[in-house]
Amino acid sequence: MIIELQKIATMLFVAPEHGEAFWETGARTGLTGVGAWLAEATDSPFTLGEIYRHMTEGDVRAFFKRELAKPSLSLSAGCRTALSDFAGGSDNSFADIKKTITNVLGLWLNPVVDAATSASDFDLRDLRKRPMSTYLGVSPDELDRIAPLYNLLFQQLIDLNVRDLPDEMTPVPVLVILDEFAWIGRASVIASAFSYVAGYGIRLLPVIQSRSQLRGVYGEHVADEIVANCGVEVAFTPKELRGANELSERIGYIGQDSVTKSLTIDGLLANRSKSISEQRRALLLPQELMQFPTDKLILLRGGVPPIVGDKIFYFKSRFFGARAYPAPVLPASERAKNKIVAIGPCRDMTEQEAEGHPANPLTMKIIYTRDHPSALLDVRTAMDGDRITGNLDEGDEHA
Repeated sequence: MIIELQKIATMLFVAPEHGEAFWETGARTGLTGVGAWLAEATDSPFTLGEIYRHMTEGDVRAFFKRELAKPSLSLSAGCRTALSDFAGGSDNSFADIKKTITNVLGLWLNPVVDAATSASDFDLRDLRKRPMSTYLGVSPDELDRIAPLYNLLFQQLIDLNVRDLPDEMTPVPVLVILDEFAWIGRASVIASAFSYVAGYGIRLLPVIQSRSQLRGVYGEHVADEIVANCGVEVAFTPKELRGANELSERIGYIGQDSVTKSLTIDGLLANRSKSISEQRRALLLPQELMQFPTDKLILLRGGVPPIVGDKIFYFKSRFFGARAYPAPVLPASERAKNKIVAIGPCRDMTEQEAEGHPANPLTMKIIYTRDHPSALLDVRTAMDGDRITGNLDEGDEHA
């Protein structure tokens, strides 16, 4: 379990290409420790949404220190070590690492995401065992927000299906179509998978608008490596000159006779000459590719010359039109009901707390004000029936 949590954490907290990865490494350790504790010591659902809730309620550091101090609590060595590392740092480093975790897991504030990731009616390990089709759909305006969740799903899909080579138990080949591949953001697991998943019966089919999209996400070298590891490339009419130049060079060149004629006149004498030389010419010039018919395509594959073909429009084909079934109707996911929590009575701060040493740090649950919209106020506040006492000034919530 520790290994699986570490893989998920590595996918969620991506180290920067340049600079120190201290916060991302700490966040991975924290998520691994809290997730292992959730699975080993509680009866709560073992989900990312539940991990997020435990990371945002109350004094997280003090809570896990108390958990580690319980002699009756049996935790695995990996879980105990990860929790000790997470809760044992300084106050500032702990707060920054915790914020790094909650920033990424903030996606699970959405009750739909929380419900969708709390249970599953299919197993990714069965993709190579029996025929099935799984569809992921999201509207364009939500794609940037949901991209980390998609990356995590693809990481799990690849990781679970490359542990064993295909055999009689896993005879089904898998095709993963990644439409608008660049829009899901940087997914290092998928980028590296192009070079080895074919041996496990998995084919990746990325769909991109141009190589510039890949370069913007993965950089020059990784983008070229992704394309180079694709066995077949289908190209349509390019929209940009750089893409047209690259495609023209990939298609290749031919030798073409070039005829040069000259005429020399010297008084009444005229001398004519003609020379023929072979010149190199692209099979398709960039401008010709940019004017390529929209119903045509070019298929590129190693070992064979480029092939010009007709684009298939499924709605015009009887074969594919007969296979266009309506989308299945699925029942709505159950969402967690909002819990109404009664607000307890507040009290005045003690002298020790006023000096900056709170015995019980203030949380959103114990601070209540009726005449101010913010609940994050570090002030002396008390509630006595309908009368609220305390001096509230603009900006106190940021003090």
